[in-house]
Amino acid sequence: MKEVADAGNGDFTYVNSERDLKAYMREQYEELQNRWMEWRKEGTSQTTAIGKEKREWASELGKRIKEKSEREKERMLVAQEFLLKKHGEDLWHLEYAVTSYVFEKWRYGVMEGNKAWLDTHQEEREQFNEYFKEGMEKEQQYRDKKIGRDE
Repeated sequence: MKEVADAGNGDFTYVNSERDLKAYMREQYEELQNRWMEWRKEGTSQTTAIGKEKREWASELGKRIKEKSEREKERMLVAQEFLLKKHGEDLWHLEYAVTSYVFEKWRYGVMEGNKAWLDTHQEEREQFNEYFKEGMEKEQQYRDKKIGRDE
């Protein structure tokens, strides 16, 4: 039996009684329960950290699009002023077109940033819940075995 345990990278122990065997099994179940608890905690912690990074990226995405739309608006208004001076015409319709165009880009930045943030948040919650649920189920499974409910 020791050779079989060694071949499988397992443990071999001698027990003298059923009581010793049950005590040994309880220790093993407790160790498995603790490992699942660690797995759950690491998984949920890592999920939260990655989710935070992704949400920050999503917020930054929207911010960058909005900033670029503002710079483009300023450039287009300078171009409009140049045309007004050069041609001396009333170009209010051009200002309206520029403002509308830039507003749509700005709105797109807000919408995409918010959408990316919400998608990321939802993905994080789902993954967090998967780690939490599976970890808790496994912990309970080995807790039950440790106290003899599932022998």
